[in-house]
Amino acid sequence: MYEITLTALKTANNERLWFNTYVKYGKAYLSMEDFGQVNGIVRELHKSCQLPNGSDDPTKGTYLLEVYALEIQLCTAMKNNSRMKAIYPKTLNLDAAVADPRIMGGIREEGGKMYM
Repeated sequence: MYEITLTALKTANNERLWFNTYVKYGKAYLSMEDFGQVNGIVRELHKSCQLPNGSDDPTKGTYLLEVYALEIQLCTAMKNNSRMKAIYPKTLNLDAAVADPRIMGGIREEGGKMYM
């Protein structure tokens, strides 16, 4: 069902709705513990937030926070602390227009666990 919706949104050029649906799709796979699928979804979401030269797009700070939050949740579930230590500082340096407290709370919580 998600795949049909995602292809329809991609062809309609509704980027924000496509992004939010894809994040929910990733969270659904994360709850089912299908880490391979989640990893692919995170890569695709991160690719949509990058400039053509491969660096992060500073205008998509809120989207990048959501991608990094999903990636941190994936790292926590897989117990991959080395990858999380590389991602966590990136989240602190992002300048999001409106940082969702639920996203920031999850990032800070997992970051705190990592340093304990």
